[in-house]
Formats: sequence, structure tokens, C-alpha cells
Amino acid sequence: MPARDSASSAGRLKPNPCIIAQVNITRASLSRVPARVLTKKVAIAWDGSARAARAIRDGLDLLGKADHVAIATVVGMKGSEGLQSADELMKYLALYGIRSDIAVLTNSPGDDEGLPLRQFAASQQVDLLVMGAFVHSRLRQAILGGITHSLLADCPVPIVMSH
Repeated sequence: MPARDSASSAGRLKPNPCIIAQVNITRASLSRVPARVLTKKVAIAWDGSARAARAIRDGLDLLGKADHVAIATVVGMKGSEGLQSADELMKYLALYGIRSDIAVLTNSPGDDEGLPLRQFAASQQVDLLVMGAFVHSRLRQAILGGITHSLLADCPVPIVMSH
């Protein structure tokens, strides 16, 4: 699905989470992959927002099956409270028996806000990314883009997204 189609579809997400995968990952090939393989290494894109918290609640079953969970938070990004609340998230996950660690990513200069998460997912060989969608207004997202838009356009791993 072209990035524009996936971005507009993600903007219409209902209360249920969805898995979004790049075009080169077909539904048939994804269905042949056991859930256990898909969730060996999971990253959470954490910015402290209510939407990110919802994505985590929606993804608790997948997070509980993971061998490794990384809470990835990008510092230096306007509106992100991720670093301040990442410790609390780690404690919350521990209540469900989910061990996690915190990965602090730096925001790279430029227009691509999703680049630090994309690089982290690739370098750490993450199998799945859990994130909330569209923290900014739809107008800002449409004009300037954002992390959601960037990752929907290009992400090396499937994304479990909630809105």
C-alpha cells in the first residue's frame, strides 16, 4: 500500500490496534510467520502520550511473548515526554512480567522525524514496533509530516499501531 494510503488509513484507526507492514511483506508471508518469531525482539516507540500508552495496553499480549522489549524514546523532539516517563513504563510492564530496558535515541537534524526509530529498529534487529499514531494534529501531520507519517512511509519492521 503506498505511504499516502497507509497514512490516511492509519488516521482512521478505530479503537482496535492494527499491524501495518511494508509492501514487500505480503499478507500471505506474514501469516506463515509464527507469532513467536514476530515477537522475539520488540521495540516500543515511547513519547509519553496517551496514544502511546494505548498502543502498549493494546499490545500487552505481544509484549508478554517477547524475549526482549526495548522502550525507545527520542530526546530533543518537541512535545515528547518519553524520557521523563520511561521509568514508569518499565515498572508498568514489570507488573505483567515483561522485562524491558530503555533506549535513549537522539533526534537527528532534518525533516525525517522517524529516522532515529527506523535506524534503531534496523540496528537492533527489532522484529516488531509498537507505537501510538498521530500525536500531533492532523493538519500538522498533513503539512509537516511526523514520526507516524515517516514510519508508515518507510519502516524496516511491521508496526502495531493504535490511535
